[in-house]
Amino acid sequence: MTSSGLADRPPRGILGLPGRLPYRVTRTAPSDRLSWCIDRFWTSEWELPPGRAVTARVLPHPTVNLTWERHPPSVGSGGPATTPRQLIITGVARGVFTRTLTGTDRAFGIKLRPGVARLLTDVAITELSGNGQPADAVWSAALRPTGRELQDALAAAPTDADRITAAESFFAAIDGPSERLTTVQHGVRALIGDPAVRRVTDVTTRLGVSERTLQRLFGEYLGLSPGWVLRRGRLHAAAERLIQLAAAAGAGSGRRAVLAEVAAEYGYADQAHLTGDFTKIIRMPPNSWLNTLIAEHAIG
Repeated sequence: MTSSGLADRPPRGILGLPGRLPYRVTRTAPSDRLSWCIDRFWTSEWELPPGRAVTARVLPHPTVNLTWERHPPSVGSGGPATTPRQLIITGVARGVFTRTLTGTDRAFGIKLRPGVARLLTDVAITELSGNGQPADAVWSAALRPTGRELQDALAAAPTDADRITAAESFFAAIDGPSERLTTVQHGVRALIGDPAVRRVTDVTTRLGVSERTLQRLFGEYLGLSPGWVLRRGRLHAAAERLIQLAAAAGAGSGRRAVLAEVAAEYGYADQAHLTGDFTKIIRMPPNSWLNTLIAEHAIG
């Protein structure tokens, strides 16, 4: 296991300025043999004064997370949290995922590779709540016993390294990826990670499958359409660029030109389409959101 290549760059999808977040995030890569099913392990920690509550905002990736955390989260005066920890499975939120943080606490998470959650449960992927639900309620019949063992191991683990060991032991017992899952993962990687991809047909041609086949596979393994994944990847990239601009104290009088450049760079037809997509999901036009980030940067 290594954190190389993860700790050096801010996680894409966190809607805030690096260094100004009210919580700390650490990330660890899985063992090579499990990289097909686990993207990363992560830990989020925060320490807030009594009476203060902050909202963490994340634009979710097209995948599922398992988290060892208090659920529902404790929201109180800021003292030590007392809600029991559970293993929670969280599906893909269509909009921005928010969580209110208070007091002093932490969460340990496992970000799965796209489509892997399909191997863990008998319920439709679309039934996994974007707000999280106890994993023991949705494990497949075959995994229910080992799922309970995983929860017990996480509860007994004194350190994150021990939690990673327990999680890797659980996932090592799951059969490797099928050809169908591999196609889904290659498709997601191209749709969100290749700037040359501007439409779904660019990916279907590359994978040698029909658009209808890719649509069906994405529905089965992700509960999402290829077009949705493509748009989410664009929005992630655009938001990341705006965060970089804000961290550099903004674009000044050239703001409109910068937004038009961002729109063109990430495949939007024009700035209006970027603004529409951004406002629909982030609930704020990109120009206003950039102003908010710059104000946060100025406050320090």
